[in-house]
Amino acid sequence: MSLCPSSLQQGATIWEAMKWAENCLNGSGRPDAHVDAKLLMLYVLDCNDTMLLLDRQKVMNEEALETYKNYVAIRQTGVPLQHITGVQEFMGLEFKVNENVLIPRQDTETLIEQLLEKLNQKVVLAEEKNLMGIDIGTGSGCIGISLAHYISQLKMTLVDISKQALEVAAYNIKAHHLESRIETLESNLLEQYQGEKVDFIVSNPPYIAKKDMEDLMIEVKEYEPHLALTDQGDGLYFYREISRLAKNYLKQDGLVAYEIGYDQGEAVKDILAKEGYREIELYQDLAGQDRVVIARVNSK
Repeated sequence: MSLCPSSLQQGATIWEAMKWAENCLNGSGRPDAHVDAKLLMLYVLDCNDTMLLLDRQKVMNEEALETYKNYVAIRQTGVPLQHITGVQEFMGLEFKVNENVLIPRQDTETLIEQLLEKLNQKVVLAEEKNLMGIDIGTGSGCIGISLAHYISQLKMTLVDISKQALEVAAYNIKAHHLESRIETLESNLLEQYQGEKVDFIVSNPPYIAKKDMEDLMIEVKEYEPHLALTDQGDGLYFYREISRLAKNYLKQDGLVAYEIGYDQGEAVKDILAKEGYREIELYQDLAGQDRVVIARVNSK
């Protein structure tokens, strides 16, 4: 069975090309075919939504049409849209992404939003002039960079075991003009960290259990780094390790904040309780699924 129900000839309008692409992507089982067809067109034409709407009946030039068709063919194989365009929007900011980092997802915005609320309370109530944080397993840097973007007095250390991931993070730090407040560190968890104690440690660690990896969509399973997806065990290894270690690197009343899998809330809360944390709170994402756990270290 052909993946594209009809051919696309020269002289096609922008609208016709997008409908063709949507049919092709639907035919190959790609989710959100309509959205992908539109986003690929925006990328090829380097325009915004308004321009696309106004120009939808214009005939595409030959070069743009061929480029668009090639990108659609690549997307049909399961290559993530973001690996074609090279970018992903997150928290109102644009981030470079590639095969070496996880693609930032809307679910993770819940982590940022909850942590921002708590950190801003700290700034206002305690008149904190300088905040310091560590982002473990930073990948593209989207978490640490977003936090620093929205809190002007925050300094961040972005930690990752992958040199290739840190290269992406470094690019994004520079793109958002945050070199003076964010540094990167190649390290397995906190082994190489020698800085001061910090106000919080945040992480979106590899939390997919090994047994669940085969159930992932092809876009994730075949194109995103497994190092950032799974701990090759029960999905809870990094919560145990970070919770155990973080106490030694947090200031008095410091916070630890995690993104979690939808079914891991109680298990992660239990890990934190056993490590002596207090004020352990569980938050849901926009879909109502458990997504974030934040806790406070016991005062010393």
